[in-house]
Amino acid sequence: ALDQVQASGKTKEVYLTKVINLLGEDESKTIQVAHAQEVWEALGVNSRAELAKATSIIRKRIVETHLEKSGVTIEDPDTTYIDHGVHIGNDTTIRPCTVIESGASIGKRCTVGPFAHIRQGVQVGDDCRVGNFAELVRTKLGNRVKMNHMSYLGDAQVGDEVNIGAGTISANYNGVDKNETEIGKGAFIGSGTVMVAPVKVGNGAVTGAGSVVPRDQNVPARTVVAGVPARTLAKVGAEVSKNGSSNGKASTKTTVKKKTSKAKAVTKKVAKKATKKKATTKKKSTRRTVKSR
Repeated sequence: ALDQVQASGKTKEVYLTKVINLLGEDESKTIQVAHAQEVWEALGVNSRAELAKATSIIRKRIVETHLEKSGVTIEDPDTTYIDHGVHIGNDTTIRPCTVIESGASIGKRCTVGPFAHIRQGVQVGDDCRVGNFAELVRTKLGNRVKMNHMSYLGDAQVGDEVNIGAGTISANYNGVDKNETEIGKGAFIGSGTVMVAPVKVGNGAVTGAGSVVPRDQNVPARTVVAGVPARTLAKVGAEVSKNGSSNGKASTKTTVKKKTSKAKAVTKKVAKKATKKKATTKKKSTRRTVKSR
């Protein structure tokens, strides 16, 4: 009967309710009735106001599903917007005024929001923190990543245990193409850092506050950079083992300690010589006094 339904001449819409009239005219057809469990399931959408109402009902059902079946804490369901097709891991907390778009995936034991925006194509690992006014799009965060305040990452690949400072931006769009930013494991991105994609920040690297890392000027692993444009300041020191060996250069603290110990040893040796010389001089002086007497 659907192929017999004609569009309305006034609105050009096809009304499914006309199917009932068509079937009723054919006595050979049997009409079965389905009972709606909820009134809203039979709501019609003929205006933007009705569309907003229907959307609100669907969103509420999605939030309730996460609360009941996924073990997720949603602090304020009325201000949390979660699209269909979102995965959220157990024991994750979603704070107020957070928007999570379809296709996003968030791991276990995370905290997201308030006022966070998780867009399509985002994967957040376990034990992560995505804080207030943070936005992610087409980005993958590893485990234990902290992105607490007012930051934007687009088309980024972020390793485990990375700290994203407040105000950090990955400048992924050059007006024509979207480019990727890579941040290695354990990197520390200082507040206000701008990473102009495409660019890579190596494992354990550090960017100073307000740094601008230009496109294609990759930051080597375990290197400290700062400035506009970012310039290399130092290498992140390696720890010295108990037997005195180290991987790479010893840290400044260790070097100073060694120099101080050496200086103390020299001072002690000089003092010992001076004491011995003084004792010898005193002994000779005593002999002379006795002889003169």
